[in-house]
Amino acid sequence: MKSLGNVDKPVIFQGDRLEEEYKDVKSQWVGLLFWQESKNNVLEHTTIKNSIIGLRADSLADVKLFGCQISNTGSGYNRKTCQYTWRKLFAF
Repeated sequence: MKSLGNVDKPVIFQGDRLEEEYKDVKSQWVGLLFWQESKNNVLEHTTIKNSIIGLRADSLADVKLFGCQISNTGSGYNRKTCQYTWRKLFAF
């Protein structure tokens, strides 16, 4: 996946209910999932919001994030999962 937004015009992943009352409702959709076969994924200036998990990446997946925001997830962050995911996504 290539999601190539910029500072002035970010790419936004969210539920398809765009009415005002759904603006900040959690768990409207699953989120982005990257499995072990998923390679060469780049998300630049991308917002993922109002999902259940935000973003989930297998330890063998290749996902690079630049200037991204993940907000208002339904399940909240499990600390262990969050730390593991961030380590894998931001490994140098």
